[in-house]
Amino acid sequence: MRAEKEKLPPTIAELFADAKDEGREETKKMLAQELMREGFSDEHIAKLTKLGIEEVVKLRKSLQ
Repeated sequence: MRAEKEKLPPTIAELFADAKDEGREETKKMLAQELMREGFSDEHIAKLTKLGIEEVVKLRKSLQ
């Protein structure tokens, strides 16, 4: 992955690919947090990451 080689933060596409391929909860949460920073709604984030809406709301509160 580009980010690992260059020590850059992962892109949204890289996080999404990671979450989709591996199904790891931590990766899904990282993706959700990045989508929040980009202004996505909780409902859209839940749909894209396959996290429950309750988990997305909880993550959003932890960022504030």
